[in-house]
Amino acid sequence: MLYDSLSYVGQIQQLWKEREKEEKQKMTAPEYLSKWKKDDRLVPVITLVFYYDTEQWDGSTDLYGMLQWGAGEADQELIKKYVPNYQINLVDAGNLEHLERFQSDLQEILGMLKCRGNKKELLDYMNKREAYFRNVDEETYQVMREFLHSEKLLKENVERMEGKETVDMCKALEELYNDGVEQGIEQGRKQGIEQGIECGMFRGTIEIMKEFGISMEEAIERIMKKFEITKEQAEKEVEKYWN
Repeated sequence: MLYDSLSYVGQIQQLWKEREKEEKQKMTAPEYLSKWKKDDRLVPVITLVFYYDTEQWDGSTDLYGMLQWGAGEADQELIKKYVPNYQINLVDAGNLEHLERFQSDLQEILGMLKCRGNKKELLDYMNKREAYFRNVDEETYQVMREFLHSEKLLKENVERMEGKETVDMCKALEELYNDGVEQGIEQGRKQGIEQGIECGMFRGTIEIMKEFGISMEEAIERIMKKFEITKEQAEKEVEKYWN
């Protein structure tokens, strides 16, 4: 409401500046005092509330939903006759359907938001659209980093191509994803060592990998390399704690 009102006030002030250039004789007294001529018109203002949290919006979408009404239904209806409602134009970006209706960068960004809760799914989404995400312009990159709440998508991934700064988002996210997995695996391994229980070491590591959305096959490969054991041993440990 405040943004819309200020926008209209700004338009009126701009119109008045133009009026000051005119001769006062061309305006009636009411027009001069109100700073508004009968044939003046404002440009409509549309304000969007762009919401991009991971949780779905569960708040009110209009003024009525925020007001305390009278106890009786008759009282409510009476008051509502004199209280204008004001509805917000909500864009719940992480829960939008029919993304194909959006064009260019917006479609890719909104699609990314739908799977950002799972790093593996997000990486897969980007890899399927590799041609786009390998060369993201600097401005779009900043928007994506903000939406992902990630400061780890480092500027070192910025490359200059044809005189324009671009970012390889696939590479940036893959590095972020792998760093997170390795840190989680190491954390699980240390916990097992501290507890003095070898099985606890495997269990914690496997549970961490499941949280990152790693497939069972990839988990087996990582367990083999991390603990330097055979594939058969890795398969046995992964199967033991996978379900």
